[in-house]
Amino acid sequence: MWDVATGAELRRFGEYNDQVTFVAFTPDGRGVLAASLDGSVRLWRTNLQEVIRLACARVPRDLTAEERSQYHIPDSARTCAPP
Repeated sequence: MWDVATGAELRRFGEYNDQVTFVAFTPDGRGVLAASLDGSVRLWRTNLQEVIRLACARVPRDLTAEERSQYHIPDSARTCAPP
């Protein structure tokens, strides 16, 4: 995902095994639907805080440095609240 005004990359959405052939925003603007020649169709959430909230709800720990990098979380502050 890129900033229209500056062209700067804001977020990268996963890896595909083949060329992406279709991309569209959901009507509410909170998701991106992408289809690839590899037969996959994926729905990506665009709100970083929502992605973090969902990740923290599924893991009983804070995110690792590798996960922070993977999801382009820009700081090193604690991501998930302690249990």
